Amino acid sequence: MWRCSRPVPVALRRLSGRSAELRAWRWGSTTACERALQYRVGEKMHGYTVSQVTPVPELFLTAVKLDHDGTGARHLHLAREDSNNLFSVQFRTTPMDSTGVPHILEHTVLCGSQKYPCRDPFFKMLNRSLSTFMNAFTASDYTMYPFSTQNPKDFQNLLSVYLDAAFFPCLRELDFWQEGWRLEHEDPTDPKTALVFKGVVFNEMKGAFADSERVFSQHLQNQLLPDHTYAAVSGGAPLCIPDLTWEQLREFHAKHYHPRFERREARTAGAPSSATAGSSLSTRTGTRAQPKRCRPSRRPRTGPRPGGSHSRTSTRPSSPCSPWWTHPWRPRTKAWTTSSTASRTRWGRRSGSSSLLCTAGCSSTWPTGT
Repeated sequence: MWRCSRPVPVALRRLSGRSAELRAWRWGSTTACERALQYRVGEKMHGYTVSQVTPVPELFLTAVKLDHDGTGARHLHLAREDSNNLFSVQFRTTPMDSTGVPHILEHTVLCGSQKYPCRDPFFKMLNRSLSTFMNAFTASDYTMYPFSTQNPKDFQNLLSVYLDAAFFPCLRELDFWQEGWRLEHEDPTDPKTALVFKGVVFNEMKGAFADSERVFSQHLQNQLLPDHTYAAVSGGAPLCIPDLTWEQLREFHAKHYHPRFERREARTAGAPSSATAGSSLSTRTGTRAQPKRCRPSRRPRTGPRPGGSHSRTSTRPSSPCSPWWTHPWRPRTKAWTTSSTASRTRWGRRSGSSSLLCTAGCSSTWPTGT
């Protein structure tokens, strides 16, 4: 039998008071918009200076505009209570011809970078990331690389991958032949067959110009501004793409993919503060140096081993993006990341090797009318 003694009501009153305090704390917590409103114009953080803070109540967000002190690059953060955290870096890419150099460059920079020298890293990231969106876009006068994810750790990983791909790509000549254009036998195994033009972007634009509506809109834009950059086909005209060279592609990247005020702008959106991405942005764009040459993928070694008398084929994988458990030199420590199902997946890599996560959007979606 339960007896209602005096200490029990006292304990109940204490518990009810405690819950009231918790409710008051919850109601007193600040939202992302309120935290963004605490920024002041002229305030400095991670190498950036806040230039404007504007609340937008119609969209339930607060816009914070920042300028990088070293390069003048702009950063726009949209603070909003949203489970998705978005990042995007944009470059002003104004082509002067229809060789499709910005479109081919968009594909090529995502074929490996100085820190992540992977082969076709976008397809390797499809099953290695918790992202809700990953892609890249080429328009008439700009190129953008956006992604979004709900996992904070995944956000930092993808941020590192995207920034390194944009500012420090490998730009190998073989990648240019794969993504841009090349001459190849109709039957690669028969050298007597006819030579044909091939390439990812070349075939993509052939399919785009097979649509009569697309051809009409493109010619309409070209005729409206015949003396401007909009007179060129930024995606590339199939008849003009073979005129592009690898050297011209590298020159276009050095000129347009630079963290200067008139060339680059970054955008973030979501609940985290602008300082979350500001530190990485300042590190990668503030001290941009000449990228180092990326090492080619390792190939299996055959023949006698040094100091041995017998022949052996090494089990070393040919691709640096192959799973870590296939490497004969397994790392002592392994990195772990937590997925949405609370299961843990291994991403362990050798220190200094190609990547912990390899990388972002090689597949291009081309806006209509560009």
